[in-house]
Amino acid sequence: HCCSPLEPVECKLTKDGDEYVGIMNEVANVEIRPMKCQSWLSQATNKQVPMPSLEKFPDSAIDSSHNYCRNPNRNPDGPWCYAETSNGNGWQYCEVPFCFQAYERSAVNGDPAVGYPECLQTEMGKEYVGTVRKTETGKSCLKWSSMTSFFEFFRNTLGFDQMIGFDGHFRYGTPALHENFCRNPTLKERPWCFVKSSGEWEFCNISLCLNYPKPMECKLTKYGDEYVGIMNEEANVEIRPMKCQSWLSQATNKEVPMPSLEKFPDPAIDSSHNYCRNPNRNPNGPWCYAETSNGNGWQYCEVPFCFQAYERSAVNGDPAVGYPECLQTEMGKEYVGTVRKTETGKSCLKWSSMTSFFEFFRNTLGFDQMIGFDGHFRFGTPALHEDFCRNPTLKERPWCFVKSSGEWEFCNISLCLNYPNKTECRWTKEGEEYAGTRNVTLSRKQCLSWSFSSFYIDLWPRFPEDVRNINHNFCRNPFSAGAPFCLVAHEEFEDCDIPFCTFHYLH
Repeated sequence: HCCSPLEPVECKLTKDGDEYVGIMNEVANVEIRPMKCQSWLSQATNKQVPMPSLEKFPDSAIDSSHNYCRNPNRNPDGPWCYAETSNGNGWQYCEVPFCFQAYERSAVNGDPAVGYPECLQTEMGKEYVGTVRKTETGKSCLKWSSMTSFFEFFRNTLGFDQMIGFDGHFRYGTPALHENFCRNPTLKERPWCFVKSSGEWEFCNISLCLNYPKPMECKLTKYGDEYVGIMNEEANVEIRPMKCQSWLSQATNKEVPMPSLEKFPDPAIDSSHNYCRNPNRNPNGPWCYAETSNGNGWQYCEVPFCFQAYERSAVNGDPAVGYPECLQTEMGKEYVGTVRKTETGKSCLKWSSMTSFFEFFRNTLGFDQMIGFDGHFRFGTPALHEDFCRNPTLKERPWCFVKSSGEWEFCNISLCLNYPNKTECRWTKEGEEYAGTRNVTLSRKQCLSWSFSSFYIDLWPRFPEDVRNINHNFCRNPFSAGAPFCLVAHEEFEDCDIPFCTFHYLH
């Protein structure tokens, strides 16, 4: 959420939090109760903790009433203040949250993002991939992974398939990836979660999407096993698209065994259901049974990613207002919008059409001579960026080619309204475009600076900023891994928890 210029942001962007200028003035690390901070100037003679220089404060001025948490000496654990303790006048840390934690707290407290994926496309919600983590009575959900060892105690009573292990009921086969978010891994009426390790559970209160009962005709993930749309044609045939056959009509198909009905994201499968699905988590996405020249077989369906569906919508005259059609940084290396004309009105060429001409301009347009043309683009594939304005090098702002000779021009794209703050979500499953400030992994480990890894030298074009000159420890994905990640130890990496951006404008 954006705020007025007079309203400080009550969160920190960095671990140190020395940029924090909010109005928190209580310390929480005390034995009995939160305690008010004392005025900074009243501690000018404190010999136990010398008063930092006023120039070290991020505030424009410090007066006698200023008792807000700050970190003028860049204490590694964040903002602090003077507080009266049992040992006399000392100091304590303040619990200033990271900005992404502030968002999560906001969502948990009843202010989730509006639109997909923070809503249900079906009443049963087996497809739900949002971040609600409290039940309808307000109880906190337990982490799904914490219940693995208790599975034998409740497998026969909560609708779990006795022939499938606990992990097998979850998308990706990994309960830990779903943290403590509400889900419906069985066939209950709607998403739910455990609230006690004894097996006690409760339903969650998640709204239906605004477009209900019409589902989203796109997939969020590569597998697309959350897809519940109504596409029922497969396109990988020689002549024309061909209708999918009913799933139940193939129950005796020996060529492709019928997957368990519990693996489908639908609340029910009847004899007319012939929609593309991926119940067996085929790595190439949703599929269906189809009559082929070789008899009854199966084919993949061309279900687009949600970001691709948005691109089609935007190109057809319905672009979003705000992200992703704006710049989060002036250089705009992170830009994933659909502007495809230059500031003088010229049409952009497709990036993929320039591959064969790379040798003619690689030394003049800022391309790295040690990296091929494709390596300068997110996902390593220029074709995915079509003819949209991008900044694969380090130019001042996004640009594009206008002639195959190498002639190019800048594009005119506005800064986002919340600039210089970043959008703390990912537009794609891989999140290569993510340019936010999260720097904690799924297991809550603190990220290390990218300067400790060779990635920032070898893969710099695929970072959303000039990582060679801007040292940071934010989660990134410079080589098409499954999700944004970061360095946590020498040559050891972990994924980060970056939520999907909402797709409400696709409705």
